[in-house]
Amino acid sequence: MIKRYLAVLLMLFMALPVCACAGRPSQKRMEYVVETEVPESASCVSTKEAGNDICFVFKSDLRDLTFNVYALKNDTYPGYWPRVEYAKAVRDHYDDAIMKVLAPCRCFKNRNGTNEATAYEFKCTSDAEMREIAKVIAECNRIVADQFNYTPDADLTSPKIMYIRMLVLYESNSGDTMHGYALNGIDDEETVYRSISNGTL
Repeated sequence: MIKRYLAVLLMLFMALPVCACAGRPSQKRMEYVVETEVPESASCVSTKEAGNDICFVFKSDLRDLTFNVYALKNDTYPGYWPRVEYAKAVRDHYDDAIMKVLAPCRCFKNRNGTNEATAYEFKCTSDAEMREIAKVIAECNRIVADQFNYTPDADLTSPKIMYIRMLVLYESNSGDTMHGYALNGIDDEETVYRSISNGTL
């Protein structure tokens, strides 16, 4: 009974805003949020107003990477809620290098947007083209493997770290199929091919 009571209290505590008071959250408090949620060492370099919200800009202590952490004003409860945009910054950090690999691929179509729900899209009609796609995706894995230098034990498919998605539309006489894949920084060409050709997400 006591364990259940403590579990309920813990859930209620986790649901509280980042700052329960109506006043401005401190930089120290936001640094604690980043220390808790971001596996890469970073320091707050500036603060700016964003309407009713507050944007804290953090810079990695290890590389040239900055990301925003918002304290979002809660209209129905006194206080602010945190939104950490570390993963978005990581995706943007590798986007140019990924695009240089994907752009020459005849099967690559587009990517409209940069959030975690936006995928790089491919279209193919043969096994040979599927293998070509697997080759460039494996090269993208080699690019993002650089992230392990800063978050060694991280799951790169996690939306909190990176979560860069690839979608492959395979068109055939028997019907079209969509195959999904998230870069993990590990898989080689053959592993990627088996994954996307079997439709493994």
